[in-house]
Amino acid sequence: MLVAHTKNPFQYLTPEQISTDEALNLFVDVFRDYYNILNNGNTFIHGPRGSGKSMMFRIMRPDCQMKKSDKSLSEINFYSVHIPIKETSLNITELQLLENVHGNILLNEYYLVLYFSIKIFDSLEKEDLKAYDNQDEINTFKSTFEKLFYKAGLDREDASINPTSSFNDLFMQIREKCEDLQNDFVVKYLSKLLVGDSNLPYGGPIARFQNFLLPLIKALKKTSFLRVANFYLLIDDADELNITQTKILNTWVSARNTELVSFKISTQLKYLTYFTVTGSKIDSPHDYSEITLNQVYTSDQKESYKKNVKEIIEKRLKTISSIDCQAEDFYPSNIEQDEKVKALHDELYAQELQKTGSTKKAYDFAYRNARPEYMTRMKNQYTYSYAGFDQLVHLSSGIIRSFLDLSSKMFTSTLNNSSDKVVNYIPVNIQDKEIKEYSYSFFNDEFEKLLEDCDLDEDRLNKHKKLRNLIDSVGKAFRIILESNSSERRKFSFYYDGNLNTDIKDVLKLGVVYGYFHSATLSSKSGLGRSKLYILNRMLSPYYKLDPMSFSGYLYLTEEMLNLACNKPSVFLANIRNKKYEADLEEKPQQMDLFENYDILENE
Repeated sequence: MLVAHTKNPFQYLTPEQISTDEALNLFVDVFRDYYNILNNGNTFIHGPRGSGKSMMFRIMRPDCQMKKSDKSLSEINFYSVHIPIKETSLNITELQLLENVHGNILLNEYYLVLYFSIKIFDSLEKEDLKAYDNQDEINTFKSTFEKLFYKAGLDREDASINPTSSFNDLFMQIREKCEDLQNDFVVKYLSKLLVGDSNLPYGGPIARFQNFLLPLIKALKKTSFLRVANFYLLIDDADELNITQTKILNTWVSARNTELVSFKISTQLKYLTYFTVTGSKIDSPHDYSEITLNQVYTSDQKESYKKNVKEIIEKRLKTISSIDCQAEDFYPSNIEQDEKVKALHDELYAQELQKTGSTKKAYDFAYRNARPEYMTRMKNQYTYSYAGFDQLVHLSSGIIRSFLDLSSKMFTSTLNNSSDKVVNYIPVNIQDKEIKEYSYSFFNDEFEKLLEDCDLDEDRLNKHKKLRNLIDSVGKAFRIILESNSSERRKFSFYYDGNLNTDIKDVLKLGVVYGYFHSATLSSKSGLGRSKLYILNRMLSPYYKLDPMSFSGYLYLTEEMLNLACNKPSVFLANIRNKKYEADLEEKPQQMDLFENYDILENE
């Protein structure tokens, strides 16, 4: 029996807003490599916004690890500290002034070390450490850090810490001292650079990774409460670091001090560089392992994402809103449309069976053509229904945030339209309305924001315009092909062989960063090597009136065609309509779907 409730189970909360119990109750392991991330060692985790990186870091934090394993702080397998980069003191404009200052790398590293130290002691300060308070151990730790502060350049008085019998108080004092040093650096040095004196000498302390942060962590791991734990720094949104900070972080990774500390570094696919401050490059697998999250959603475990989304939705419905039902029942499909597509499938199957005498060929033909044919025959192509759990799974394109955002809007709309103000399921008409509005906003509204961004210089603005043209070109091309008599009418991706000019490569990379494309590879058309493949985000299906459920084959595009798509969309589409590349449109069907086994490209 369905239980009615009015609390929206899909309202987005940042990981910082989620309590320990909520995190454990709502977390679903949607990452095939999640348990590899838990292992000791440096790891880069790449994924578009909303793919679940921050939630994964939330579940790795000590409160969740202790409650999940029913172990004390000294018994858990690792101690992790969350270090967010976006919208933090690391992004202050004044740090850009250091780029022209002698000692730029040293000063940036100092600021980075202070920020990391603040986050480490802020985390430790919040732990309940009363059971571990031991005066000898506290005094030893206090003495260690006074020496580190002194070696960093503070005089003995400034480096001293007040006597205490509490670890929590000790860590609070150390955090406050690091904050004071950070504030002094900004006020007494960076602020003076604002007046234009780039030759201003710096006479303050300097703390570096090797002589401050690493000994700091080494001392922490000698305490009774962290002695057996691996120590992880969870660096969230590392592609928000400036170029110098990124090189510094890479230098720390290259030091391979994983017996003391491992860096778990998340990015939104726009990490600035893999070079260190010395000009060498960090490499996988020697310095780090690398995981690209959208590989999970295009893996050979083709049902895993759907299964995980189902579990996420049902957990949220039950835990937050006391709605006990299956995801398929909460998002019903359009039964009338399903029946018509099924009837058309049977009709096409019978026709092909009579023509070929092969049940396999007949089923293959009907499977590939029933839904495209239904969509083409519709008198009003805008009335195609995208409702239903299965279609929503495909529309989300592996970005769980998209599924939850869309579900939140649906829930609110259903609640507002309910006479008794309760929600037990999302009606088909509301699903369709919200899906189509979301698809329109994903393309038009988001691009309006991007193109109106006053921070874009002319070159970046032009690349954003070309990206919009490219998306619009391939989206319309896929609709043209769906309406054609091609044997592969459900295309949703394109590929190319060889190298492209830098401009087009930058546009494609921008599309991946913003989540409009997923990047992958497939066997080259020539049979030699691999070709670059780009899959359109299925959330654009309603915008271009495409079938999001599956596709077969790929659209091959030359560099010339990609140039036209970016710069002259009307000419590009004329070529598609005239089947200039008809041989490419009529390749052998390959029966792919959203979860096809792609080899995901390494982040370039």
